[in-house]
Amino acid sequence: HDAPDIEFHKKVNRRLFENCDLVHVHSHDVGEYLSREYRFNADQIHVMPHGHYSDYYGRRIVRAEARKMLGIPGDAPVLLNFGNLKRYKGLEAALRAFRQCQNDQLYFLIAGKPSDAAMREYLEKAGEQDPRLILKLGELKRNEVAPLFSAADAFIFPSRFFLTSGSAMLALTFGVPVIAPARFHLAEFENKTFFQAWTPDAPERQIAVMENLPAWLKQVDDREFSWFRETFSWEKVSADFARRLKQSQ
Repeated sequence: HDAPDIEFHKKVNRRLFENCDLVHVHSHDVGEYLSREYRFNADQIHVMPHGHYSDYYGRRIVRAEARKMLGIPGDAPVLLNFGNLKRYKGLEAALRAFRQCQNDQLYFLIAGKPSDAAMREYLEKAGEQDPRLILKLGELKRNEVAPLFSAADAFIFPSRFFLTSGSAMLALTFGVPVIAPARFHLAEFENKTFFQAWTPDAPERQIAVMENLPAWLKQVDDREFSWFRETFSWEKVSADFARRLKQSQ
């Protein structure tokens, strides 16, 4: 998404697809997009969803304990952004909406490795200006992940450009509701109470999403997280994919 020479990468990908019998994607929308973009036959596409993370990063811990570790008040609503912190992922727009929303009790927890020194400097300066912005910058160890998601009320993935978000799937694995664009594989969750649509080009809508966070969270049906873990288990999605591969031989 942030390649220095996108046209070169497209040419390489076209050559790659020309030599493939099958193309694995995480959703039908991604398959349709790629077949149009790279001009290969849609019949070559096999869909296997991105599975959840099970207990790979450990289990949730008590929220109060997680927040104490991170220096966040126990009763504050908390947004989390987690992953590689790159410009194209829309984090700056999310921070602007955070600063402008009228909910002064809201905290924003940002965790991950900045893409470059400029991104780190931008985030550190933002953190100095607002004590409600909690930063945990740098490489994270596996045992540091569960406390982050345990402390969060919602996960925000504001990226304009993506095909798959592993971090959004990780949030749902931990039972954390997701705010993200309803595109590609995330469009499947649009009608779930644990999903709130984020519109990259609508600042007023973004502010409203943050201001209405407590009201939305009250409407989330926790039973949907059980559905998610069952539907996106690797045992299920890989078995289904194996059947499709056998049928294609």
